[in-house]
Amino acid sequence: MLRWFPCTASALGRAPAMSGGISMETAIAYEELTAREREVFDLLGKGLSNAEIADRLVVSGSTVKAHLARILIKTGAETRTRAALMAQRLHHQVCPNGQWCRCG
Repeated sequence: MLRWFPCTASALGRAPAMSGGISMETAIAYEELTAREREVFDLLGKGLSNAEIADRLVVSGSTVKAHLARILIKTGAETRTRAALMAQRLHHQVCPNGQWCRCG
């Protein structure tokens, strides 16, 4: 499990925003994804199409679509593009040791 290091500038009852615009809710949502959903989410953030994700994970395109549908619900992303951007930003917030990096 990833550990959250909150921003020092966060307060006022809001979830802290990580640098790059990722909120603590997004980080928590990522932790709630299944291992397979995380794989799909990470590949989505690398710019792979559904077909490319399916080939990489050796699953069908409809399986990828089902994972993406659950990812959209769990992360609150309205579109596939928004989820891809969230994945890209989130990827830059995880330190090599597997913990969340500090903001700013």
